Amino acid sequence: MRGAAGNSSWARRVVQAVLGLGVALTAQAEVRIAVGMQPGSLPIFVAEAQGYFAAEGVAVRRLDCAFGRICLRMALDGQAQLATVADLPIVLAAHAGQRFGVLATISTNRNDTKIVTRRGSGITRAADLAGRTVGLHVGTTAQFALDTLLVLDGVDPARVRTVDLQPGEGRERLLARTIDAAALFEPYAYEAARALGPDALVLGTGRIYTQTWNLVAAGGPAAAPAPAEIDALLRALDRACAWIQRRPAEAKALLRERTGVDAGLVEAGWAALDYEVRLDQSLLTLLEGQSRWAVRQGAVPPGMPNFLGHLQTAPLRRVRPGGVAIAE
Repeated sequence: MRGAAGNSSWARRVVQAVLGLGVALTAQAEVRIAVGMQPGSLPIFVAEAQGYFAAEGVAVRRLDCAFGRICLRMALDGQAQLATVADLPIVLAAHAGQRFGVLATISTNRNDTKIVTRRGSGITRAADLAGRTVGLHVGTTAQFALDTLLVLDGVDPARVRTVDLQPGEGRERLLARTIDAAALFEPYAYEAARALGPDALVLGTGRIYTQTWNLVAAGGPAAAPAPAEIDALLRALDRACAWIQRRPAEAKALLRERTGVDAGLVEAGWAALDYEVRLDQSLLTLLEGQSRWAVRQGAVPPGMPNFLGHLQTAPLRRVRPGGVAIAE
């Protein structure tokens, strides 16, 4: 029969075992990430395929979505805990008072949005879009890139009629000639141009805008991952970016496999892509510039959200201190 001391020791061991089990279960808890099926998400595909998430002790469930605006909505609605998303939807969410934090930029693209039209349409530059009908995904980086290009070419964006497209609809609308042009990000721009064949004419926007692709944690209905899980995710993604730089041919193959995009698109767009886990001052500057643009367009009420407050630099500073370059 155990004495009091024995019973106390046994009880402590039981409690420690239960607590230890709880820690193990927490470490293996499933983190749900809404992932856009676009080139910017490649670090997540790599971390998954190469086992980096598992090696860091975090289980990831990938929820695929067409593009970042939809991914962010899934996270804000509680369907996911994290989302991959470009910069402009972040701006609009901040103006709407949504709760979220930007953990890192995982890639940038210097030439993601293109204006696709038909030869013979009379459109050879942005200024020719005045008085024309242009399809785009409202509230995405494509709208910002188009308006910026129009202003630089001396055209008031209000002179262009816009049509809000569903994912993949730009190609069909161009073929049916119900729009004169489409402002599309990849892979939709490439697919539309390929569908038009020799009749396609593509205008790039790389000279005026570099898109960022970011990992965002929602602060709404979905419980945010624990700090240890966020650190593990960032370490895995950092390893994935290094792998992409070392093995570009395999990275391109994986991108084609995961997204189903054409090999021609991957090759054509690869040079404009940069994969690195970081948080730069340039992101803050971009968000503030897009905020002013959105106010001018009447898309959001006047006022500037505190974007610096939405940038969660602490996790990346713990994982990769050199990856944070923001004046706070």
